[in-house]
Amino acid sequence: MYKGKSILVYLLVMASMLSYSQNPIVNKFRDSTWFAKGVRFDSAIYLIKGASNGKVLTSDASGRATWQTFTSTGVTQGVLDDSISSIRSIRSVDSVYKKSTNRDLTYFKINGVEYSVSDSIANLTGYALQVSLNDTASVLRGLIPNVSSYATITNLKDSTSTLRGLIDAKQNTLISGTNIKTINSTSLLGSGNIVTPDAQTLTAGTNTLTISGGNTVNLNRKVDTSYQIKNTARDSTCQITVINGISYRSCTKDTISTVTATSTTTFTNKRITARVDSTTSSTTPTINTDNIDTYKLTAQALDITSFTTNLSGTPTDDQILHIVVTATGSHTVTFGSKFEASTVALPTTISTTRSDWYFVWNTATSKWRIGGVW
Repeated sequence: MYKGKSILVYLLVMASMLSYSQNPIVNKFRDSTWFAKGVRFDSAIYLIKGASNGKVLTSDASGRATWQTFTSTGVTQGVLDDSISSIRSIRSVDSVYKKSTNRDLTYFKINGVEYSVSDSIANLTGYALQVSLNDTASVLRGLIPNVSSYATITNLKDSTSTLRGLIDAKQNTLISGTNIKTINSTSLLGSGNIVTPDAQTLTAGTNTLTISGGNTVNLNRKVDTSYQIKNTARDSTCQITVINGISYRSCTKDTISTVTATSTTTFTNKRITARVDSTTSSTTPTINTDNIDTYKLTAQALDITSFTTNLSGTPTDDQILHIVVTATGSHTVTFGSKFEASTVALPTTISTTRSDWYFVWNTATSKWRIGGVW
């Protein structure tokens, strides 16, 4: 009985050893807790699931190893190197803990350095919430007044310029005796009235002139009246002046009898002064025979085209007209229809030599008849 059992155990052991020599031993582990003190593999590790020729071993977001197909547009070696470097630089949290001295903070260490963070919003007391900031901004906008109807800086500058112009144009301050006169040394500035004397009246006495208010002017002589009388018997005129009741007479003998428009008066040894008018160079001289006796034409620089054109007046029978002409050179003369020749021909030229022409009014022909040429 026991011998049979021993044989059976032996066969089982041998079968197991034979199987191991032909196939590798496969150990299945559920998680890393199975490796209490680490794992050592003396043979190759095979990851069979998903493996195929040309694939590369990488990991997913959960850290599980997976086989992925490598393509030319895939991850490059440089990117992998950068990723490895970034992963190595990530600081890991060594521990997280609380302290009894300050329970509002949570402490943690990273690479041996201690840090802390607040557990609540208690430390934010005094800070405004976003909604409060929004409400405050709305209130501030409402407090900003509408200034569209107010003056701009440009308007103020223009107004300032206008005011300066008005100030410069104003009248200077009045200063008595400087830019405004005084009356009897009394200033016109200030309030109140300037009293002027009452209206004065004059009263004439024998030798005095009395002014109302008590003022008098003494007169040595006062003319009571003055008049003229004609002494026809003696052909004289007397001036009678009465001064302070005394008459004074001054007579002058008449040397010329009274002349009227129709009277006949003989003048003896009297000189008659001719009425003279003149013009400088004219082609049609202006002559009014009612006002002149002698007409002078000086510096004549042109031909005289007509003495008749501007001739006027109402001459009387045998009235004399004297014309004097002096030219700057040789020029022609035309008298026109109001002039006629006699035994003396009318001149036709003038020169720098003075010419004197005498004419007499001919009532029969109503023309000025030449009587002499010098």
